[in-house]
Order: sequence, then C-alpha cells, then structure tokens
Amino acid sequence: MMKNSINNWQIANELQGVILVSFSLVIYKLYLSNQIMLILSSNMIPFVLISMVGMFIMVGFGLSIVTCMGHMKK
Repeated sequence: MMKNSINNWQIANELQGVILVSFSLVIYKLYLSNQIMLILSSNMIPFVLISMVGMFIMVGFGLSIVTCMGHMKK
C-alpha cells in the first residue's frame, strides 16, 4: 500500500512538471515571436518573464525531489 501511494505521488509530481514546462515554453515562444504583445500589456511583460523563470525553477526542484525519493526507496 505504501509503495503504491509513493508511486502515485511521483507520477503526480512529474505530471505537474510537464504542465509547468509547457506553460513556460508557450510564454517563451510568444515572447520570442513578439506575439505576447497581442495578449498582454507591455507593463506586464517583465512579470510574465519572471513567472516563466520561476516555473522552470519549480520544475527543476520538483523533479530533483522525485529523483531523490526514487533513489531512497531502492
């Protein structure tokens, strides 16, 4: 029972990482193609870029925790 709950936690964490990276890549693509100006005001661009970097950092820490937990169980 315990192994199943840990496995579910790892899958949920990895899925969250995929979603956050996807949002970050969409923001990055819109920024590079300059189409982000169609969606946002120019005053909001720095905040969106900071959130994009923050999402990448959260994914990095989240996946490192999943990796560490996987190695601890072996």
